[in-house]
Amino acid sequence: MAYISFKPRDFFNILQWTGDGGASQAQTGLGFQPDMTWIKCKNQAENHGLYDSVRGVTKNIAPNLTATESTLSGVTAFGADGFTVGASGITGYNTQTYVGWNWKAGTTTGITGSPSITPASYSFNATSGCSVIKYTGNTTGGATIPHGLGVAPQLVIVKNLDSGSDSWNVNWPFTSLGSTGRLYLNAPDANSAAAAAWNSTVPTSTLITLGSNGEVNASANMIFYAFAPVKGYSAFGEYESNEDADGPFIFTGFRPAFVLIKNIDRSEGWDMYDTTRNPGNLADNKLKADSTAIEEVDSTVAIDILSNGFKIRTTSTEINHSTCVYAAFAEFPLVSSNSKAGTAR
Repeated sequence: MAYISFKPRDFFNILQWTGDGGASQAQTGLGFQPDMTWIKCKNQAENHGLYDSVRGVTKNIAPNLTATESTLSGVTAFGADGFTVGASGITGYNTQTYVGWNWKAGTTTGITGSPSITPASYSFNATSGCSVIKYTGNTTGGATIPHGLGVAPQLVIVKNLDSGSDSWNVNWPFTSLGSTGRLYLNAPDANSAAAAAWNSTVPTSTLITLGSNGEVNASANMIFYAFAPVKGYSAFGEYESNEDADGPFIFTGFRPAFVLIKNIDRSEGWDMYDTTRNPGNLADNKLKADSTAIEEVDSTVAIDILSNGFKIRTTSTEINHSTCVYAAFAEFPLVSSNSKAGTAR
């Protein structure tokens, strides 16, 4: 039996390009119109840039900073087969090279859940388990907001768009982080318990509960990105390290196209891997979500990307010490829509 009836690239895909310094540089071949686009320059020290269809084009937030939302010529249009970028250093300087990770949502009406906070705008997709919600917080612990996914999200990322001092709050609520765990996407910090962020409540199949903490529930413009697991397409969880070069294997049920790993017990960076920058088994082209650093080949933080998951190939404390959480999106499911096994890598 097939795990999924769609191709993973219908909902998640990656593009690479070289900027030409122009005001309108079309990046096509994605296969869909993205609703969330995360971009990083590879050969120059630039901030990350995150854009989405809910906030609208040119509205940038930087995952590696606490900065407010800004308007700049980053992503200037979302198209049916990709997006257009301007001459910003984040997206399109002449001769600079870039990678962009893209997710499709697309449902902009019909969200349900009887929340205490009504979203200002949103885009979600229950099939692929992706939700982008913009809202104004009410500063009240126990406030609820809908996500539209039909099952409880296992990764939640929130940013106060109006505050230049508030960090990105991130939680994997169904791991050992639980209902009070908190990581900062813009910083390497270990887990810091924050009951006031999630009101000590894990998400349900319809709602995410917020605490009174201003980083997630200020009387301000807020954005959250929520992801639910889809068998054969996405996986979110944790693993225990063995501190050995023959590191743990993490089963996902698909060949990952993208993997994000964070050590929750130590001050370590957010490591980002993908099969577009590393098309072979070994993924060692290092980028970090919390850093402006350029892409570097670094075997000391390498993983193997396999047909049914990924394996740690290092003793690095970043990804093979104590407990680590991960998010993975598929390149190809272990069992495809034609019931054939995914090809080995």
